Amino acid sequence: MIAYLLKSTTCLALLLAFYYLVLEREKMHNFNRFYLLSSVLFSFLVPLFIIYTDAAPIILENVNTPNITYDIEEIPAEIIVENPINYKSILMTLYFIISSILFIRLGRNLFNIINKTKRNTVIPYQKAILILVDDKILPHTFWNYIFINKNDYENKKVEKELFTHELTHVTQKHTLDILLLEILQAIFWINPFFILLKKAVQLNHEFLADERVIHQHKNITQYQHLLLNKAAWKNEYYLASNLNYSLTKKRLKMMTTQSSQVKILFKKLAVIPLLAGFIFLFAERVEAQKIIEVKEYIDTPINDLQIEDLEPEDIRVKLKDVNNLKISYIDKDTIIEKNKASQKQMNEYKKLLNEGKKHNIYKLKNIKKMQTIYSLMSEKQKNSVQNVSEIIPPPPPAMDTIYTYQALVKRTKFIPNNKKNNIQYLKVLYKKMSPSKRKKVESPNSISKYIKQLENLSEAQIKKVNEVYDIIRTKAKSKGRKFYTATEYKELENLYSKMLLSKQ
Repeated sequence: MIAYLLKSTTCLALLLAFYYLVLEREKMHNFNRFYLLSSVLFSFLVPLFIIYTDAAPIILENVNTPNITYDIEEIPAEIIVENPINYKSILMTLYFIISSILFIRLGRNLFNIINKTKRNTVIPYQKAILILVDDKILPHTFWNYIFINKNDYENKKVEKELFTHELTHVTQKHTLDILLLEILQAIFWINPFFILLKKAVQLNHEFLADERVIHQHKNITQYQHLLLNKAAWKNEYYLASNLNYSLTKKRLKMMTTQSSQVKILFKKLAVIPLLAGFIFLFAERVEAQKIIEVKEYIDTPINDLQIEDLEPEDIRVKLKDVNNLKISYIDKDTIIEKNKASQKQMNEYKKLLNEGKKHNIYKLKNIKKMQTIYSLMSEKQKNSVQNVSEIIPPPPPAMDTIYTYQALVKRTKFIPNNKKNNIQYLKVLYKKMSPSKRKKVESPNSISKYIKQLENLSEAQIKKVNEVYDIIRTKAKSKGRKFYTATEYKELENLYSKMLLSKQ
């Protein structure tokens, strides 16, 4: 997303630079209006273009996965719950707050203008509607409304050139451009070039209106003096098109500029290679590689599979039959598959197979590697070795959430260590359960209340609990157990119950 925004912002900046340096000084204001508005759309779309380039084919012979181990009978003694600061969420919240403020400002300005149209005298005038206000203002336009001082209108002090100027804003729908840019600026306020774009569009609107006045009234000098006399007036209507907007040397000079039609044509045509170059510059490049991706799994049921470093939620090892070779590729060219495995791959296959047989443990990484190598073998090579899919046992059953939850409840309530962290994990498991399963177990809140009662035990009682726990733990360790029996949990439960009763 950040890369997209950077590309879009840079593209808009370059399009604006081309406008200021090449297009703005020529009398082709309608084309410039289209160019400026299209620049926004183009800058949004160009980073989404994709250019495909050729690359050497890639054959994925195996899929490496990390070494993982997990004992399904052992519930973790300590679960560390980290709550890092989510800076991304904070920044996004701040971004939306600022956008909301800008939208509120836009809505307030729209409300003020609409309110003025309802509170003041309305007079139809050609294709517009005159709004006579008491404010000492110059004529200015919003949508098809022309706001004008009531006293000046009634005393006929408003020049015909000013009416022509404002009617041009109405007939050419300049308000649509302003509203569109205001909305985009509220959404993409972080892009500073929208401010420059809005100023360029508004100035171009004035060029269009000035051009219409000059064409209709044929008196450039008189019109320039009229504008200069009105230059000191201040308007407070934010979204309106104002007569004296940016009344600079640039605007006065444009009225007398004589542009060559040939020169204008060449500048218009120059936009085409410019856009093509920006597409090539900012489009995303994708290498159209041939890829052979070999994925192999096992469907057969397994009883005593030991898989190292497997996370609790990934206990279910789902594998497909090795003969079901899946090939995916990105282009439509022909893919050349290998006819047989190399001698190095054969040696590795035999080594991994012998290690698995020796220790009766097959790592997930090694299983995938062996199945990948086996799929690459020729028929002769396959006949010379055992198929790993026929040797390894099926995967263990999926984790029983209720059983795991209840086992962890016992540890949390009766084992002195890690109570706080285990409560956090219980809440996670409880949240994942369906309503019907939750009815079968004790809620984390109930367990938390029980633990709070235990905090009131005396030091002597806590010492007694630790002594009993040490005896139970030593006994389990001596017998090679990593878990405690129901009898041992019951002994700890009874001990806690007696102590709590003695406190009452």
